[in-house]
Amino acid sequence: MRGRRGILALSFRRVWRTSAWRYALVVSLVAMAIPFVRGCLNFWGHDVAELPSAGVAWVGNYATMRTTTFAVYIFFLMFPLSSACYSDSLFNDVRSGRAAALVPRSGLFSYVLSGAFVTFVSAFLVVLVPLLVSQLLSFAAFPAEASEDAFLTFFNDSSSYPNLWGSSFDDIPFSGLYVSNRVLYNLLRIAYDALWAGILALASFAISLYTRRSRFVILCAPTFVFLACSTFLPPALRLSTYLMPPVPGVVMETMAFLVLSPIVVLCAACIAIAWPLLRGRDVLL
Repeated sequence: MRGRRGILALSFRRVWRTSAWRYALVVSLVAMAIPFVRGCLNFWGHDVAELPSAGVAWVGNYATMRTTTFAVYIFFLMFPLSSACYSDSLFNDVRSGRAAALVPRSGLFSYVLSGAFVTFVSAFLVVLVPLLVSQLLSFAAFPAEASEDAFLTFFNDSSSYPNLWGSSFDDIPFSGLYVSNRVLYNLLRIAYDALWAGILALASFAISLYTRRSRFVILCAPTFVFLACSTFLPPALRLSTYLMPPVPGVVMETMAFLVLSPIVVLCAACIAIAWPLLRGRDVLL
């Protein structure tokens, strides 16, 4: 098991053998299934011509489909669940004494970096898979294409007047893709959400290098920061604004924040992980 490859392979085996990622995946799938069922019931008995396309009926379009459960998942569940997969591995290893056995065989740098990498990948996948499943479910109940986005604003309010809302999306990032290919736009949103799940899980792992006080703090501190920023910052600077598709008529996104914010936070998390290692600090104490 010596070397980087050995400890990396061991870290992947450890995360898949634990039950944390299974629970996180099941909870996430349930959180996606609930709004899907609700969306289907809302259109029960309607003519097929009234149905929105699968891209519009995706549960992530919470404002259009009235799938508030999706918003609850994004705000309160996504980050703690994804972090729980492996972000606390260092914390648990130090508490159990396992780290003292692993580090001499792999090296401190390899041990910490492999833990960080597996943390990011496991969090990314545990969010990516349920969101992809939610989009696939939409194709099981709704047509792949529809002439109009039925019930765009309120149920029983036809979207036969696109001029009233179409121009409101001109300023959002990837507005052309939003109008021309909603499914591909949804996939882009799904990947973006999963990316943020991996980044904040990495931030949780970084926190574990500095404190041993509480596993709860390690897993939930990034979520608390996310909620605080979503409450006090202007809408265009709130991460929550970018984790869900824009609301018709209420567009507050900027391309600069969309692109730069994950880069900045990812770099900050990587620096926080590398700093104690480069300074020779014993992160196992």
